[in-house]
Amino acid sequence: MYGRKRLLKVSARFDDGINLARSFSPDDLESVFAQVDEMRFRHRPDTPIKKSVGFWTNVFETKSEMEKALKKRPQSRNVSLERVRRQVEKALWGTADNISDRLGQYEDLGIDHAIFMFPHGKERGQITRLTETM
Repeated sequence: MYGRKRLLKVSARFDDGINLARSFSPDDLESVFAQVDEMRFRHRPDTPIKKSVGFWTNVFETKSEMEKALKKRPQSRNVSLERVRRQVEKALWGTADNISDRLGQYEDLGIDHAIFMFPHGKERGQITRLTETM
């Protein structure tokens, strides 16, 4: 984790913003943001840092459609279903309503920008599905 700690320290000291490009659970993200804020207060207490996070995102019509996709994923990736479930917990996978609720949790943590990373070739349909219910 040396690289991550160094990046957080540099961002806290010199940057106007930080982009975390991988999905994080709310608890993990809260910890990372606390580290950044603690370091920022030491060097620049009056300078806020914009925070953005990239999320692996997959929007499903129903929970059963999501479960079906979850069960296929271990075979295509040669990993266990448990590992896939742990990865999905940190991503924005679910129905549009589920994702909207999760985004509220992240907004409460102080995210300024969310970056959605959709499955390749399915971006337009995913965006439509997500925004129709929000």
